[in-house]
Order: sequence, then C-alpha cells, then structure tokens
Amino acid sequence: MDVTIKGKGHVSLNKADFLASGGEGQIFRKGAVAYKVYSDQSKMLSPDKIRELSVLTLPNIIRPQDIILDGHHRPIGYTMPFVKDAYALCQMFPRAFRDRMGLKPPVVLDLVRKLQEIVEHCHSRGILVVDLNEMNFMVDDGFDQVYAIDCDSYQTPSFPATAIMENIRDRHAKKFDAGTDWFSFGIVSFQMFIGIHPYRGKHPKLKTLDERMEQNVSVLNDAVSIPAVCYPFSNIPKPWLEWYKAVFEKGQRLAPPSGVQQVVIAVVAKVKVPGSNNFVTKKIMVLPEDVIRFDAATRHAVTNQGVYFDSKLEFDSNGISKPPLLAMTPAGRTIAAWLQGGKLRMYNISQGQDVQIDIAAEKAMACDGRICVKNADKLLEILFVETASGIAFVSPVELCKVLPNATQLYDGVAFQDVLGSCHAAISPKSKHCYQPRIKELDGHRICDARFDRGVLVAISYHGGQYRRTTIRFDEDFLSYDIYRIDNDVGAQAGINFVTLPTGVVVMVDNEKEEMEIFSAAKGSTKAKVFSDPVLDDIRLFRDGAQVLFCKGDELYSIKVK
Repeated sequence: MDVTIKGKGHVSLNKADFLASGGEGQIFRKGAVAYKVYSDQSKMLSPDKIRELSVLTLPNIIRPQDIILDGHHRPIGYTMPFVKDAYALCQMFPRAFRDRMGLKPPVVLDLVRKLQEIVEHCHSRGILVVDLNEMNFMVDDGFDQVYAIDCDSYQTPSFPATAIMENIRDRHAKKFDAGTDWFSFGIVSFQMFIGIHPYRGKHPKLKTLDERMEQNVSVLNDAVSIPAVCYPFSNIPKPWLEWYKAVFEKGQRLAPPSGVQQVVIAVVAKVKVPGSNNFVTKKIMVLPEDVIRFDAATRHAVTNQGVYFDSKLEFDSNGISKPPLLAMTPAGRTIAAWLQGGKLRMYNISQGQDVQIDIAAEKAMACDGRICVKNADKLLEILFVETASGIAFVSPVELCKVLPNATQLYDGVAFQDVLGSCHAAISPKSKHCYQPRIKELDGHRICDARFDRGVLVAISYHGGQYRRTTIRFDEDFLSYDIYRIDNDVGAQAGINFVTLPTGVVVMVDNEKEEMEIFSAAKGSTKAKVFSDPVLDDIRLFRDGAQVLFCKGDELYSIKVK
C-alpha cells in the first residue's frame, strides 16, 4: 500500500510492516512511526480534532500527528509515535504476571502515578479521556512508564466523545466530565494495586456489575468476598485507600491524592495449607521467599532472587531485571536465560559459568525445557553443542517466519495477528513448529496465553469483556477442538493449569477457586470439578507425573484422595 504523509512525502506499507488490526482499520509500523489506516474513510478522524489534540504535549500520550493520504489525496489515516516493547496495561492485573515479572508494590504505585499524570495533563488542556479503560494504555518493558494510546477517542472542545467501555462507565453520571474520568481511573488503578475490578467479587444479594455500581457496593464493603489470589488492601497507600472508599462506596467524584505516598508493605503471616476432604498434600520445599515457578524440565524452583534446587540457591539472579527462564541441555545441564540490552544472555548453572553467546533477541520464552526467541521476522530455537567438559557453543535454528511487528511471545506459545486473523506458533519439540490459525480468536486482543503438551489456554479481550479459551490439539496439530470458552472472566482469574505425561489436564480457576480435571484428548467429554479450601490462591506446576503447587514460599505436591 503506497500512501502519502501530508507535507512529508510517500511511504510504502506492506505486510512486514503490519502491527495490528481493529474495528476501525489497520495499524502499521516503520521504525519509530506507527500508521493508522481506516478501512472506512467516513470514520477518518477530522483534521480539526487532530489540531485540538495537539495541545497534549506529554511524550507518553501517543496522539495523532500527520494525516495520511491515499493515491487520490483523500485522508485515510494518521501517523503517531510507535511504542516499542510494551505490554497492555491489563496484563499486569493478574498476580501470576506480576510475580513472573518481579513487580513490587512501589513499582505499581509509581505506574499508577504515571497514569494519574496523563489524566491530569488532559484535564489541564480542556480534554477528557472518557474511555479510560485498561486497553487504551500500555506499560513499557521495564515498567517505568505508562503510555496512552487510542487518543483519537478523547473528548475535545469541538468533538464530544460517544463511546465508553461498560466496565468503567459511571452509572451515576448523565454526562462526561472530570469526575467520570476519575471514576474510570479509579477502577483501572484499583486493579493495578489489587488485581480485581472493584465491583467484582461475591455479594450475597447484588450479583451484577450494574447493581453493585448503582448501589455503591464495592469489594471494600464487608459483605463482599474476593478470591484469595488478589493482593491485600494493605498494598494500597492509606490516602489512596480512603479515596477509593469515597469514590466506590460513597459515590463521591474527586481527584485522587497528589504528591508522594509510600506503600507500607505489611508483614503477612504465613498461611497454612488447610486440610482437605478431596486432596492429599505434602510439603516438599520451603524457600526464603515466594515461589514464582517450578520448572518441570530442570526440576528447579525460581523466585525473584534466584534459582533453587532442593531449597539450595544455585543461581543468584539479583542483577537481572526479571526472573530468568530455564532450559535443560541434551547432556542434562541446567541453563538460566534472560534478555539484556537486546541480546540473549545465558548462565550454565550446572557448571557455574557464563555461556558464551552472541544472539540478538527481542523476546524470549521457555518451551518445555528449551529456549525460543523472537528476532525480527524469525522465531528461533536455541541449540547447544556440548562436550564432556562443557558447552562448546550455542547456535540458533529458525523454527518459523513471523510478522515482525504483530507477534507476541507468551508461556510456550507465540501469537500473531496476520492481517486480522489469529495464528499461534507452537513448538512442541525441538526443531518443530506449527502455526495453526485459531479462528475463534480472530479480532481478539490476546492478554495472556500458555501452551503445555497439546493444550492451549488464552485470555483475550473482545466485545468489552475478557474471555478464557481452552483448546486441545490432535497429535499432528492439524486440527483442534474448543474444550470450553469462559466468558466474562475477571482479570485475576489468570491461566493456571498443567498437562501431565498421561494426558490428564489439571486446571485451577483462581476466580471461582475450583479445580477441574479433564483429558487433553480432543473430543473427550469426561471431567471432574472440585471445590476445596486448599485451592485458595495456589499456582500449579508439574514434576514428571506429579502435580505440584506453591503457596507463598512453600512448594507442595497434591493428588486426589
């Protein structure tokens, strides 16, 4: 597609430049510039609104810049700055993501303040955000900055806003104003602190979001219970907690606290694993801090501070920004891997030495004991060549081609938006990769995903709500079935399952606090569901044919009685 940037010359946009698609059109990227091209020219943003939005001068507000013209000199879109290596704000709501990335409460408070600054800046310029939902903001890879995107929907003096996501809409307001913006901000920022929408949870009488909002009954109400996986309210600074009570419980519409607040992290008493009528649990490991992950391939536990084997620290990861990924070499050596400065770094834990490697990588993921990285338009697997004395050298092998701008890596699976259709990239074994199209996720925004031994679970955003889709593939990945689609899941629900070598899938719903056991075989309908106190706030792992779970700094085995 050849287009003209008004006053700046011609640009050719092709498939390799494609970034994402949406209801209004497509977004492309070249270098530091993104290009939004409308599929329906009648929806093109008015040049007058672009001028009114130009009063927004914060660099992290990604507003429209230059008008894009087609071959007939008709306006069909606009340019804007490109935000590189960023997460959708909604991705930091689930506790599993926060723990995986090592996000601490002071970092979260700083991000909340950055979001607050964006809203304050807009109001100071006479502009309302209106649709202030978590999909319209991004967080950079280092969790230092919040970016506002989709600013073309903002309300300016001459252009009233017309749309808002239902889960942030103020049920008491008759028009949009600064108060409705702060109400929506409160809902989003509360989820950043705690991981749950302030009007979810369980109330004995009020069941719907509308009822709870209309009657000002939030999770701060004593009659409302919330899943144990949510963070404690002590993670919220006291001035902010008082503000949330005023907004959510008393119906006040106030600007949030200003100035510097400190998060007082309470020392939480260790919670013992309760007895169970359904399961036998056994404590197998206690670590100095909370367990983030147990790696099935290497049998090592990972925390924010290091990698452990049988409670013994084998790799101190204090100098790494995020907990490392783990891999097992063919000779049985355990490797820690992480990204630093656009390069893949590795450490040979088994022999206590750095691995000499020079491989550029933008993203990395673990695939059942292997490390895969994305570099430009390639998904690569890292192979090890070994001798008796150690690792001789490391080399990448190409698994598949991907769209460089439209591909994201998750837990064992990559997803790419191929001009509006959703394709997964799955590598179930070394030097093999499959790229099935998942038509049920076309047009969805993938928030999180995990693949494990033939089973894929994805949380996506579509039609104003989050949805969890569970998919089972056949052995050759030529077909799949949808085991279940869970609509309107809460942000804290997350993805929490393991697939055992026997083909049994064990899944915990952290929102419902239930465990489901079913078959990974496509077409199977047999399943068992358990509700049990032991399931509160646990994360599942596997060790061979054994199911494990962590609770705080302790690791347990679990099996059905």
